[in-house]
Amino acid sequence: MFLSAILHSAIGLVAVTATAVTAAATALADPAAPQDIPAPLVTVPIPASAPGTATGPDGVTSTVIGTNETLTPAVPADPEVPTQDFIMNGDFRGEVSSARGVSSSNHMEAGYQLRCRAGQGMLGSLVAPKPSFETIKVIDESFTDDAHAMSIRDYRVRVDCPGSAFIRSYAILTRNAGAATSVVAYYGNEVPAAAPDHQAQ
Repeated sequence: MFLSAILHSAIGLVAVTATAVTAAATALADPAAPQDIPAPLVTVPIPASAPGTATGPDGVTSTVIGTNETLTPAVPADPEVPTQDFIMNGDFRGEVSSARGVSSSNHMEAGYQLRCRAGQGMLGSLVAPKPSFETIKVIDESFTDDAHAMSIRDYRVRVDCPGSAFIRSYAILTRNAGAATSVVAYYGNEVPAAAPDHQAQ
């Protein structure tokens, strides 16, 4: 009887140990386990392109610039569903200079432009023989001062291209002095709008 009790105890210990090992192996194999931490999303700095400058027929110079531009892949709402959303940031400034102090009514807008690769249209559209574009206006304001600044922060942009795509910022300054009108534009450097898993390192 004593030997039988020892045997039953040994069998029970083996069973408990086997259960513990199986549980540990399952935890290690679980993709949702704490050790499976995704790589952080990378913020991509976008170098500023050349300022846009134009001199109107009345000799007044208008200038528009962009600075502090970045692109960051957005975290998907559902980790199982990839997204092509991006978080955009940038500062834009328009200036009007005039030695004669001519008054004018000025208007400025800023936003982003998306370009699908040639041969691919926006989602739900037919394949296009030429690149397809989409303009997203973010800010649209009028001002009468000689300078005006705009800031875009954490603005979410969705790329609806089925394949490769590119994104760039834009800002357009329009000056109207009654007898003379001038329009000048700034276009940021175009960068690939890759899927988040391609951006993260």
